[in-house]
Amino acid sequence: MATAWNEQQWWAAEDRQAIGDSMRALMESIRTHYTQRQDSLLRNAASYSGAWDPQDVPEYSRTGGPDGPLVISNVVASNVDTLTSKVAKNKPRARFLTAEGDFSAQQRAKTLQRFVDGQFEALKAYSSGISQFRDAAIYGTGLSYWYRRGAAIYVERVLPGELLVDPMDGLYADPRCLYRVRLVDRGVLTSLYPSYRAEIAEAPPADLQRAQWAAPIDANNRVEVIEGWHLPSSSDASDGKRCVVLGNEVLDMQPWTRDTFPFVTIRWRSAPVGYWGIGVADDLDGIQQELVTAVRKIRSCLHMAGKPWVISPPGREVDPKTLTNELGTVLPAGTVIQVFSSVPPELFRWVQWLIDESYRVTGVSQLSAASQKPAGVNSGVALQEVVDIETERFQEASRNVEQMYMDYARQLLELAREISEDPKARAEQGALLKGRRGIERVDWSEVVADREAFILQMFSASSLSQHPAAKMDQVMTLLQSQLIDPAEALRLLEFPDLEAFTSLRDAGLVDIDDTLEGLERGRALTPEPFQDLARLRAKVQEAYLRARSGGAPDDTLDGYRDYIAQIGALEQRMAQDAARQQAAQAPQMAPAPAGGPLPDQPPLTEAPVVA
Repeated sequence: MATAWNEQQWWAAEDRQAIGDSMRALMESIRTHYTQRQDSLLRNAASYSGAWDPQDVPEYSRTGGPDGPLVISNVVASNVDTLTSKVAKNKPRARFLTAEGDFSAQQRAKTLQRFVDGQFEALKAYSSGISQFRDAAIYGTGLSYWYRRGAAIYVERVLPGELLVDPMDGLYADPRCLYRVRLVDRGVLTSLYPSYRAEIAEAPPADLQRAQWAAPIDANNRVEVIEGWHLPSSSDASDGKRCVVLGNEVLDMQPWTRDTFPFVTIRWRSAPVGYWGIGVADDLDGIQQELVTAVRKIRSCLHMAGKPWVISPPGREVDPKTLTNELGTVLPAGTVIQVFSSVPPELFRWVQWLIDESYRVTGVSQLSAASQKPAGVNSGVALQEVVDIETERFQEASRNVEQMYMDYARQLLELAREISEDPKARAEQGALLKGRRGIERVDWSEVVADREAFILQMFSASSLSQHPAAKMDQVMTLLQSQLIDPAEALRLLEFPDLEAFTSLRDAGLVDIDDTLEGLERGRALTPEPFQDLARLRAKVQEAYLRARSGGAPDDTLDGYRDYIAQIGALEQRMAQDAARQQAAQAPQMAPAPAGGPLPDQPPLTEAPVVA
C-alpha cells in the first residue's frame, strides 16, 4: 500500500501523536518491499550456519530436515571464515595529522590520538570490527550502532534485518532517513523511559510472525520499538530529528544536528543501486545449493548400492549368521560376495569442481582456505605469486576495513562533541586518554575538534609479521643488515618474539618520546643520568624550535629552556665526577726535592762543551 507524501514527512509533523502515526504507517509501507530481502538474509544465515532449513536459524538449531542434519561441504562458511581471518586480521590505527598546524593544533591532534586509542581499547573496537566484517561477508552489509548514555560511550552490533531504508530514499546508497526496528524487553525499556511506565506495560506484545530473528519464547515480555533518524536537509536547516516510537506513542524526540547517522556501515560488495551490499553467501548461493543436491545424490547412491552383496548359488540359501569377519569362514560352494561401484565418478568430479569454483568466485586460494597447495604450484616462488595475487584481489575489501575504523573514530568525535555540549553528562567523568604512563582523564572540551583542522588517516598497527616462519625471515634480514649481532639472532631464531626484542631496543627512544610529550603538556620533568643525554638534548632542542615557530605559549617555551639547562648542568656534573674519579684512580707521584735529584737517581753531570 502506497503511503501519502505528507505521511512520510514524520519529522515535519506538529504533534507527537502525528509523528507516531506517520512513522508507524511508513514502517508498514517499507516492510511490504522488504519481504524478498528478509528471505535472503535468512537464507544466507542458514547457509553459513550449515542448517538445511532456514527456519532453524531463529532458534539457533543445527538440526535439519529428514534428508540430513547439516551441510557436509559448506563452502559459504569456509570462504567467509577465510576472508574474515585474512582481511580483517589487521588492526589499522586512526591517526590525526595537522595540515601546517601551529603548536596548539599539533597538541590537540595528539590529544585526539590518545582519546581514540583509549576508546578503541575500552570498547574492544577491533573485536567489534571483526564481527561487523563477518556480517558484511555473510549478509552483504555489516552494521554497528554508536551511542552514549550520559558520558559513557557504547557500541553494539546491529543485525542487518533490524535496519530499514525506504527503497527510493536509499536508491543511491545515501538516504536521508534510517529506521531501526527491534524487540526490546519491557523492563529495559521502562528503565530508559520511566515516565512511560504505564504505556510500556500496556503495549501489545511483539508480533513474532514478523520478527525476523526471534523465536516464540517469552513473547509477552518484548515489545517492538522503532527508532528513526532524519538528517538535516541542509547545513542551516533545523528539520533534523531523532524519534523513538512504541506503537503510536513517541517515547523520545530530539533534534538531530549531525549530517551523518549513528551507524557505521561496511559492505562486502556494493550493489549497482540501493543501500544494501552483496555478500559472499549471495555470490555462492547457487554453488552451495547445487553442492547440497550433489551430496544428497551421492549419499542416496551409497545408501542404495554402497555395500557388499552376497549372491547365493541357485537352490541354496545362505544363512546370514555364517557371514562373519572371522578367519576360516566356510560358505556354500558358488557363493559370491560382490561389491558394485555405487557412485558414478563424474558425480565426485562435479562436487570437486563446485568446491574449486566457489574459491575462484571469491578469490580465496586453497592455500588460505585449507592450507593445501594449489594444483600445479610446486615452487616457493610460485606460492609467493599466489599469495600476491590473492592480496591484490582483496585490496578493495582491505580499504573498506580501513574506512570502517576511520568511521569508528569519527563516531567517537561526534559523541565527544555531544557530551561536551551536555552539562550534565560533562560533569559525570572526563574523557579517557591512553598514554604510555597509563590512563588519564581530561575535560571533554579537549577532545572536540574542527573537522577541517585535521587529516584522519589509517596506518597498520604493526609492521611485524605474525607467522613464525615470516618472523624468522625477518630475523635473518636484520642479521644480514647488521642491525643485530649473531648472539641475538641465534636467540630470536629459537624463539622469534620480535615485538619484545624491538620494544627493548626502542626503550631509549620511547623514553625520549615520553619526555617530549610531558614537556609539551607542561609537565615538570627532571633529566636522569641513565638517559641518552646527547640524543635527548638534540630532540628537546628540536621540539623547542618547533614549538617556538609554532607559536607555543611562553610557559611552555620556558619549560623547554629549563629542561635544556638541566641537561647541561647534569652533563657538567657528570663530567666533573668522571674527572675526579679518574684523578683518584691515577698513581700517586712524589714531588722532586728542590735543588737536588730525585731519590735513587744518579747525580746530574754537566754536558761537555763542544768547540
